[in-house]
Amino acid sequence: MKVFVPNLPLGLLTVSSILGISSQVLGATLTLNATNAGSYRFNGTSSYTQTSTSSYVTGRTTNPQENRSYFVFTIPSSMSQSNRTILGATLTLVNPTNGSGANLTGKTLNITNFTGNINNLISNGGGTNAGRQTVFNDLGTTGTGNVVYGSTTFDVLPTSPISINLSQNSILTDIRNRAGQQFAIGAALTGLNTTNNQSVFVGSSSATPSNRQLTITYADAFLGTNGDQQFGNVLIGQSASRTLTVTNNGETGSTLTGLIGASTTSTIQPTSGTSSFSLGSTQSSTRTFTYTPTVRGSNQTNIAITSNDTNTNPLLTGIGVAPQNVITSSNLDAGLVRIGTSSTVGVTLQNIGDGNLSGQGAISNLNGTASLTGISSNFIPTAGSVGNLSLTDNVSQNIEFLYTPTAKVAETQELTLAFSNGSDNGTNQAQTKTFALSGTGVGPAFQSGPVPNSTINFGTVPIHSTVTLPFVITNATQDPIDPNNDLSLTGLTLLNAFFEGPDADLFFLSNFTPGTVLARGESLFLDIGFTAGTTGPKNATLRILTDQGAAFGQVGEDFSYNVTALAVPEPSSLLGLGAFLTSGILVKRKRD
Repeated sequence: MKVFVPNLPLGLLTVSSILGISSQVLGATLTLNATNAGSYRFNGTSSYTQTSTSSYVTGRTTNPQENRSYFVFTIPSSMSQSNRTILGATLTLVNPTNGSGANLTGKTLNITNFTGNINNLISNGGGTNAGRQTVFNDLGTTGTGNVVYGSTTFDVLPTSPISINLSQNSILTDIRNRAGQQFAIGAALTGLNTTNNQSVFVGSSSATPSNRQLTITYADAFLGTNGDQQFGNVLIGQSASRTLTVTNNGETGSTLTGLIGASTTSTIQPTSGTSSFSLGSTQSSTRTFTYTPTVRGSNQTNIAITSNDTNTNPLLTGIGVAPQNVITSSNLDAGLVRIGTSSTVGVTLQNIGDGNLSGQGAISNLNGTASLTGISSNFIPTAGSVGNLSLTDNVSQNIEFLYTPTAKVAETQELTLAFSNGSDNGTNQAQTKTFALSGTGVGPAFQSGPVPNSTINFGTVPIHSTVTLPFVITNATQDPIDPNNDLSLTGLTLLNAFFEGPDADLFFLSNFTPGTVLARGESLFLDIGFTAGTTGPKNATLRILTDQGAAFGQVGEDFSYNVTALAVPEPSSLLGLGAFLTSGILVKRKRD
C-alpha cells in the first residue's frame, strides 16, 4: 500500500493521505497558513486605507465605510506537477472573535482571487490605491462583481469558524498557475445596508497564521504499464499480437493523460486500440500491436508511452522463423561412365531454417516435391529421391540418381525441386530450382579378324600335320579419352579364350594370355591352329570372353567363331596303300 507525500516546503503545510482498503490510494490534502493578512477600509468612493496587518476585519463599521480583508498564501511549486489534479480548495477563517451590529445571520461572504501584483495588498508593499481598487471591486458587494470564486452564507457568531468552498470557476487553475508564487484572496460581505456596525467579524487579535488557512485537496496520477512484450517465434506468413496496457495507478480523482506511440518497425504495427488516453484512477487503456515478419531474424521496436506522469518505452520483440532450403553439395555430371557400371549424380538438400520453433508442426517444415523430366531413362532415382519432400529444421536429404548407361552416347535429364515454402532468401516463399543431370556412356569396342560369328576353315589337313592361321583382336573404341587415361573406362580385357565341341582338343590359340588388357586402339596378334589326328571332318567353336558391356575386368560379352577342318591321310601313306593294292591285283591275274 502506498502513502504519497507531496514534495512541499516544511512549515507551510500538513498532509493527510487517506488510504484505501485496496491498492487504490485516495487523494491528499495540503493546508497552508497565510503568510500575510490584513484589512482595508473603503471610503465608499475610490480610496482604500489599510486598517490592519495583524487582524482581519470584514463588514461595515461606519457608513459608508466597508472593511475588506485579504489573505496571502505561498503556493508550493509541487502544485504544478503535470500529474497532479487539484480537486478543491477551502478558505477557513478560524475563530473570529466577535460579530456586532444588527442582522448578524444569513450574511454572504464573497471571495476573489488576486493574481496580479501582490504588493498592492501587503503591508508596506508599495501598492497603489488603484491596484487595491482593482482587487476589491471584483468582490461584487453590490452583486455586480466580475470575479467571484467562492461564497458562503453564515451567521456571525463569536468563536465560530467560517469555511468557504473555493472549488468553483477557475480558481483551481489559478492555484496551479501560481505554484511557486504568492496567491492572494480578497474577502467582502455582501447585502449590507446603511446601518453602522453591520455583520462585522474580526479575526483574533493575535492574528496567528493558523487562524487563516487555505486547504487544497489534490490527487496524483501514476503511470502503470504491463512492460516489455515478446511475440516469440512467429512463422513467416503468419502473425502474432501483443497488447500494451496503460493503467492509472494514481489516487482517486487523478487523471492520467498521454499517448501510446507508433512503431518505427514496419513488421510491428498497431492494429487496434487508440493512441491517446485520459484515465481516471484504476482505469486502463490498451493498444494492440501485431508482428508480421517478412524475413528470418529478430525484430524489435520501442513504443514511446508519454503521459502527464512519467514516460516509458516498452520494448516489443519478435523473431521471424521459417524453413530455408540450401543445396549444400551437388554432383550433376556423372562424366564418362563405362557401360555395365553406374555412377551417382544428384544434390544434397538441407533445411537450414528454424520454422519448427514456431510450434506450427508440418507446415513449418521445408515442403516440396522432387521430380525428373527428360527423355533418358538411364538416371534411376534411389529410394526417396523423387516425390514429396518434408524436411524438419537442420535435416539434410540426399536426392540421388544412378546413371547406368546402356549406349555410348551423352545423356541429360532435368531434376526439378519445387518448394511450396522455404525459399533460400529466408522469406518463406515458394521457389523452384532445376538441375541438369548429365553423363556419357563409354566402353571398349571388340573387333577381330576374322569377324565374330564367322567360320574359320582350315581346309584339308593331312593327319599328323598342323596348320595355323592369323587371328587379330583390336580395341577399336572411339569413345572420349579420359584425361587420366583410365583403362577401367575403355580398356578391353580378354578374360579367356577356349574351344568347345567334339574336336575342341584339335584346335589351339597361340600367344594368348588370359587377362590381357587392350587399351584404346591397341591390337593383339594371335595364331589359331589345327593339328590333324585322325582323318575326317573336324569341327569346334572358339569362344573369347571379354569385359565388354561389364565393369572393367568382369565377365561381359563373349565372341564366338566356328572352326572346321578336314583331316586326311598323309601322302606317303596313300602311295604305300596304292602299291599294296596294285601288287594284289597283279598276283591275282597271274593265278588266272
